This record gives sequence, C-alpha cells and structure tokens, in this order.
Amino acid sequence: HCWFPGLGLSDDRPCLGGSMKIRYYLVCSSLALASAAPAFAQNVSTVDQDGNSLTAAVAQSGSGNDSDITQEGTLLSADVDQSGAGNTSTVSQVLPGVNAAVVVSQAGDGNTADISQTAIGTDNAATAIQNGTNSFATINQSLDASSDDAFIFQQSTADASFATINQTGNNAAISDNEALIDQSGGTNNDSTINQSGVTNLGENVQFGSDNFSVITQGGDDINDIGVSTVFVDQIGDGNSSTVSQGARSPNQTNITQTGNNNISTAQQSGVPQNAAFNTMDLVQTGDGNNSHIEQQFGNNSVVSVEQDGNLNTSSLRQLGSNQSIDVLQRAEGASSIIDQLGGSNTIIVNQYTDAHSSNVTQSGGNGNSATVIQGTP
Repeated sequence: HCWFPGLGLSDDRPCLGGSMKIRYYLVCSSLALASAAPAFAQNVSTVDQDGNSLTAAVAQSGSGNDSDITQEGTLLSADVDQSGAGNTSTVSQVLPGVNAAVVVSQAGDGNTADISQTAIGTDNAATAIQNGTNSFATINQSLDASSDDAFIFQQSTADASFATINQTGNNAAISDNEALIDQSGGTNNDSTINQSGVTNLGENVQFGSDNFSVITQGGDDINDIGVSTVFVDQIGDGNSSTVSQGARSPNQTNITQTGNNNISTAQQSGVPQNAAFNTMDLVQTGDGNNSHIEQQFGNNSVVSVEQDGNLNTSSLRQLGSNQSIDVLQRAEGASSIIDQLGGSNTIIVNQYTDAHSSNVTQSGGNGNSATVIQGTP
C-alpha cells in the first residue's frame, strides 16, 4: 500500500445543526489502482488499521467494486468514493474515542454502504451519500453513542433506495445524538431511524412518491433529563409515518405531511405515575389524510392536529394530567374521535365544511372542558 496524507484536504460541512470536519485524503493500494481498468473490471480494496491518528481513503471507479475498511484506535478518519454499478462499501471503526469521521460517497445503481462506529466516546460522525437506483445505506453507532452525528443523503436518482440509522445511547445520561435521513429526490422511499438514550434528534425528509418513515426513540424511565425531538417531513404521494417516543423524558414530536395518501401514527408513552411533559404537533394537508395520536401517562401533555383537505379522520387519546387537545379539520370527509381521562383536560375541535362528525369523551374529573364547532368559516 502507499499512502499520501500530505495531499489531505479539509472541508467544513454543516451537519444537523452543527458542523462536521470531513477530511479527504488519497490512499492507493495495488488493487485500488485497478480503477483505471475498463468498466467491467472488479476492484477490491481492503484496509486494516490499528493505532492512533489513522486515515484511510479509497477511490474506485467501474462496476462491482468492493471496499472494506477496518480501523481500531483513536482519532480515526475514513473516506470512500465509488462510482459505477453494484459497488459495496463497508467501514468499521472500533473504539474510536472522539472525533472519528466516516464519509462514503457512491454514484451508480445497486450500491450498498454499511458504516459502523462502535465507541465509548463522543463527537463521532458518519455520512453516506448515494446517487443511483436500488441503493442501500446503513449507519450503526453503538455501545455508548454520545454527541454523534449520522447523515444519509440519497439524491435525485436514488429510486427504490432504503436507509437505516441506528444510534445506541445511554438511557441514564444525555446522549445528544443526531440522525438525519434525506430522501428528497427519489421514488419508493423507505426510511428508518432508531435511537436510544435521551436528548436525541431524529429527522426523516422525504419528498417523492411511495414514502414510508419510521422513527423510534427510547428515553430514561426514571429521570427527567433532556428533550428528544422528532421531525418528519413528507411532501408527496403515498406518505406514511410512524413515530414512537418512549419513557419518562420530555419528548417532542413534529410531523408535516403535504399531499396524497397520508397516514400518520404517533405515540408517546411514559411510565405510569412517573411521566414527563410530552408535546405533539401534526399537520396534514391533502387527500387521504388519516391520523392516530396517543399520549399515555404524560404530565403537561399537549396535542395539536390540523388536517386540511379531503378524507380527513383523526383519533386521539390522552391519559394523564394537564392535557390539552386542539384539532382543526377543514374538512370534506372529516371525522374526529377524542378520549381523555383524568386531570385538567381541555378539548377544542373545529370542523368546517362537509361530512362533519365528532365524538368527545372526557372522564375522570378535574376541570374538563370541551368545545366543538362544526360549520362554515
């Protein structure tokens, strides 16, 4: 192998509200040099490093390329750039400590990126960028992920592509991890984010076609520490979104769906008699809207749902104290069913034009109030 770290370049890129230092280096191996061969050639590159302040970079062009990077130590950096069809990139960083970075860029169809960072440390970052159809990207940040960033960007030609981010943090401490999946260019989008720990941020952005999004966050069952936040943006076509936030931590949820066959289910759960102050916000605008929101055992819980057009329906349930539910449906096939139990509850339902229906139940006492308005504004 021959390394040329002296040719290293650095570039600051924004990453989920912060910035992530991404380093570019040139690394050559006798096998990687096969990238100069005709497009049908298969290039294989294997890099295995153990130590401190390690840097690896692989550049491959052509079809059927395979890159495997394994790094163990501290201050790790890996960069993979592949162009062509059927390429595979696997990057594993073990016990990187702090400020480890991985960037995988793939252009072509049928590419696979698998990034793993297993660390007891902070401020590690992983990025996968894919441009092409039938691509798969997975980022796993595990052991005790803290202040880690994970970003998957599947660009305009990334049709029939799938993305998954898993971050495992400490449930009894502030994890402060951030995960973003952006599938704004493609059709048949599929996206999954799983986060454990508290004070995490998860966001799925999907603009086109048969979108599906799942975000799951787990918090602390005992302490009120940190705020975990979920954002889901879906703009077009067969949208569906499932968000689940758990445990005691004061979680927040924000979902926006604009267009076509929207379905959304969001659930926040707390430990009975020991919950926190959850907040939900859902906006659906257009076509086959459907919404199910449930908050359990939550103190100071607030739910706000706005559905704008077409086949609106919504089902809400809150258990706990100091809740407030506000539903606005500007109708067509509007329907709303709400159930609240116990505490200083308040319900307001606004339904305007066409197919009005509302069912409100409050039981358990303590300052309940309900307002339903059906008709014209």
